[in-house]
Amino acid sequence: MTVSLTCLWQWNKHFIVLIFCRPEHFISQGAFFQTMTREELYEKAKLLPLSPGVYIMHAQSGKVIYVGKSKALKNRVSSYFMASAKHTPKTKRMVECVYDFEVYHTKTELEALILENQFIKQYMPRFNIKLKDSSDYPYIQFTDPPWSEIKLAYTRVDGGGRYFGPYSSAGTAYGIINTVKKTFRLPTCKLKFPEDIGRTRPCLNFHMGLCIAPCIEGKMTSAEFNEAVEPAVRFLKGEYGGLLRELEEKMNAAAEELEFEKAAKYRDAISDIKKIGDRQHIVASPNTDADAIGIYSDDLGSAVSVLFVRGGIITDRECFFFPAEEILDSGTLTSLLFRFYTDREYIPKEVLLGYDLLPEDQSMLEAKFAESGSVRLYRPQRGDKHRLVEQSENNAKNLLMHKRETEDRTTKFLAGIASFLGLEVLPRRIEAYDISNSGDEHTTCVMTVMIDGRFVKKEYRTFNIRNQGQDDYAAMREAIERRLGHPEWDYPDLFLLDGGEPVREEGRTGEICVTGSCLSLGYYNRPQLSAQVFVQNPLNSRFREPMYRTGDLGVWKNGSLLFAGRKDTQIKFMGHRIEMSEIELCANAAEGVEASACVFVDERLTLFYTGEAEEKALLARLRDRLPKYMLPSVCRRLERFPQNRTGKIDRRALLILSKED
Repeated sequence: MTVSLTCLWQWNKHFIVLIFCRPEHFISQGAFFQTMTREELYEKAKLLPLSPGVYIMHAQSGKVIYVGKSKALKNRVSSYFMASAKHTPKTKRMVECVYDFEVYHTKTELEALILENQFIKQYMPRFNIKLKDSSDYPYIQFTDPPWSEIKLAYTRVDGGGRYFGPYSSAGTAYGIINTVKKTFRLPTCKLKFPEDIGRTRPCLNFHMGLCIAPCIEGKMTSAEFNEAVEPAVRFLKGEYGGLLRELEEKMNAAAEELEFEKAAKYRDAISDIKKIGDRQHIVASPNTDADAIGIYSDDLGSAVSVLFVRGGIITDRECFFFPAEEILDSGTLTSLLFRFYTDREYIPKEVLLGYDLLPEDQSMLEAKFAESGSVRLYRPQRGDKHRLVEQSENNAKNLLMHKRETEDRTTKFLAGIASFLGLEVLPRRIEAYDISNSGDEHTTCVMTVMIDGRFVKKEYRTFNIRNQGQDDYAAMREAIERRLGHPEWDYPDLFLLDGGEPVREEGRTGEICVTGSCLSLGYYNRPQLSAQVFVQNPLNSRFREPMYRTGDLGVWKNGSLLFAGRKDTQIKFMGHRIEMSEIELCANAAEGVEASACVFVDERLTLFYTGEAEEKALLARLRDRLPKYMLPSVCRRLERFPQNRTGKIDRRALLILSKED
């Protein structure tokens, strides 16, 4: 494999750009998979039986690019390769990339649908519509009674209680949990029942009437607690009307029995539930329990919007975007519905569609969904339900318009980078690297990733540099070499390296470096250390010219070079470069401080000092003189500083002392 790297050193832009040509650009086409012509594919498809099954399309490299199902494999697969076939532009692009296919036979079309779903999750084909992984969706979980706990969960465990959702985001789920706890006066604390009953005094929520307080010993039995939780479960199921009627009956019954305190609790619960309904937009009759699905497509792609209506109120919504290359036809829509509801605990009685399903697909899905109760899928023509679908379609349209605006901004941004660097194509994947260290130890390199103009945090990586020292160039070299040792990560189009640049303007701090004819050749019998600090002068590319990196920091001011401390006392923390000698200088100026030394360990700054100053008084003075990010976490007074063999402050000993705090 041949890899081409072009390096551009940008002294005035504070970074280095490496234009990286992807390995696949140098791979001979057809090296991995036996390819077939369009005519050969058509003849192969004609030999298939008229039975249900799943077909898998392969690209020239052998990669799976599309998975589909059919009740008659011969008719469906052969239609892709017929010369007279009328395909959509998306389907045409897919067919042009197909060089072979394979099929899996099933007994029924439903089995084919299930198998198709499994293959799509396994291969994530380029032209298939892809839903968000179910593990990324939050659920609301009620643990098993009688002491049920309501909490957020990302995985469903058999026997783990009752689950509701999934919801579109954790924020939505947390909001619902808080509403349920407040409405039904369920505990908001972290106590576990029955273990923690009687172990603590009731909190303020109990005295304010906001919690039923099962923590009070003898206040309620497990059966009573389960009875208090059950309305919350029904609330999450969307049984607003029935729940209100039942609570009203209980309130009236309690009032007739002169149990006015109990009746007041039912009254408050009824009021809270009605308030929730008032805050939300009522879009249909109170008996409406449905999902409304709308679709909008253009040349950019397709958007699918789902409105979740419970008791005539929109309780949640979710939108999906599928790029233009992903095929969205009647067959893939059926697959979409199947995958969408397979991962859900609850399916409403009605699924309202903005399009027509094939009769056989409709019957098959309704039969499958009937396992959780009677479900009807159809396209409403008028009334509230028709308006719900229209609203869902408008949401999909708005999503696509927003997506187009975002894509336009992203394209302009990437086009600017390509123009600046003289690239022929827009860079799709960009990786940026930066070195962080605490002196000459704990050196790390952080890799951030941008794909199609968006930061992708799950692709970020951190490299702990093995060869510790002050040589940022060597650390960067090690990080890049280790990154290139991972071919399973997609190769980038651009590397952005945070490299050191010479200081040219006044007022900026930089490392003092020395070169010249009288410079030493290196340290005696210490080749590794010599390689770190005796480096090639980056300003001289004509011949070998050693340069000594002193580790001292300096500032150009009025034509003079001013000493500004040591580099090994400079750290980078929370995005800030902190010069610890500056903290020491400020501390030494305080009354009662003879000398000071600052160290950084375990993500905190510790200031050691000698003198008569009080620790709290010194910290208060530093708080007035230093920015917040430079303020020491602890000020510690010593009788005297530990010293090394040369009589200097032993900072390694101070690090050990700091860890003991």
